[in-house]
Amino acid sequence: MKLYLEPVQVTATDGSPTRIIWQRRIYRVISIHETWLYNGRWWTTPKLVGRFRCYYCLTAKTMNHPAVEMEIYQESGRWMLSRVLD
Repeated sequence: MKLYLEPVQVTATDGSPTRIIWQRRIYRVISIHETWLYNGRWWTTPKLVGRFRCYYCLTAKTMNHPAVEMEIYQESGRWMLSRVLD
């Protein structure tokens, strides 16, 4: 997987991502493989207490490109692309 850490636009239905816009391409989420919460090293950084990231490992596809596996997360209402399987 390649690390990106780039902001993305996400459309979510019932809290789960259904569409991702990244690098001017629209990806339709085909399937979500896994979700998890991560709240960082809260024991070493008190300001992280109560903050967490909601991660999604998913497969998404554009109209003209093959499907890709992505890892995205949402933190404080902001969506980020974490990794893409290459």
